[in-house]
Amino acid sequence: MTESIRQIDFQTGSSYTVTGTNINIPSTPAPGAAYSQTTPGGTFQFSESFFGPGISRETSIDRTTTVKTITDSLSVFTQ
Repeated sequence: MTESIRQIDFQTGSSYTVTGTNINIPSTPAPGAAYSQTTPGGTFQFSESFFGPGISRETSIDRTTTVKTITDSLSVFTQ
């Protein structure tokens, strides 16, 4: 027996995430916003990600299972 599983997840909206250390994040963060360092010249980390609408994940699984069937029967004949 062969089984195929297909799953497609859609995202209908957008998502924007920004994080960091030693970074001034404005009250309304957005792609292209003016970010600056809290302590200029100090060490910092900054990360931003944007995901727009569309397919967010696609899963495809194909598996084959061997099925063994055993049938026992008993017939009794009398006269």
